[in-house]
Amino acid sequence: MIEVKLRYFARDRALLRALTSHIDPADPLSPFSLETKAIRARDIEMFGKAIGGARQKTHPDLAGHMPGLLWLYQMGLILYWTFDGSRGQHRTRILFEKSLSVVVTLMRFSGFPPLKPARRLIRELLEAASFDASSPDG
Repeated sequence: MIEVKLRYFARDRALLRALTSHIDPADPLSPFSLETKAIRARDIEMFGKAIGGARQKTHPDLAGHMPGLLWLYQMGLILYWTFDGSRGQHRTRILFEKSLSVVVTLMRFSGFPPLKPARRLIRELLEAASFDASSPDG
């Protein structure tokens, strides 16, 4: 999904770079704003469908967090890509390949019983890091 998005946005890379100045969730153009919540929700839902159809399953303790986490991962990659000055954004390609290997490996091992305490910590971390731009607490 991320590769498809990078190809889709390739001709509008300069526009995306300009939009990075609107990343503050208080800005209506931000991908994190209340105004873009429906777009974000659809994107996260697409990640949920992709995970549901994947061969590699995530432990149920983390499964509910994975679509949002993958959306954030995608946002980080897109931000990196918008400023990647390497020929053909080669550095982004390397970052994507290496980091995706880490994500898949962590998903694969997430179900191992000895990792139960780590799953709890990861879940707590993800809950602490998540926010809803529409809530009074941000």
